Amino acid sequence: AYEEKDYKTASTIYEKYAKQTNNSQSYFNAGNAYYKDKNYKQAIKSYKKAVYGSKDLRAKNYANLGNAYAKLGTDKELQQAIKNYENSLKIKEDEKVRQNLENVKKALKKKTQEKNKNQQKNKDKNKKQNIKIMKKRK
Repeated sequence: AYEEKDYKTASTIYEKYAKQTNNSQSYFNAGNAYYKDKNYKQAIKSYKKAVYGSKDLRAKNYANLGNAYAKLGTDKELQQAIKNYENSLKIKEDEKVRQNLENVKKALKKKTQEKNKNQQKNKDKNKKQNIKIMKKRK
């Protein structure tokens, strides 16, 4: 099913097998299928169940968790993405993971700046309204 890009079916098959066998690779594969199906929250749940002894596989799993969190895109989830990318890089250096980490840091910084700018606009707008209200009272 995965090869035919039927990710919804693939994720169901992998998840069912993973639950029956408690197989980390199946949880990881289910996570990949959920991710491809743009079901990022479910992908995260599956990746979290994949527990590996192998450093390489653990690093990949952290990187994929980071990708799924990044796709969700809220401030909190972007922070989770950063944390998972950093965990992956502690285990194994990888150029793509490093680039994803930098991209997410930039995105979070930009969102924070925009949020601060909007908050300042709202404060300024409220001040102007207060001034207008005061002028009307005179």
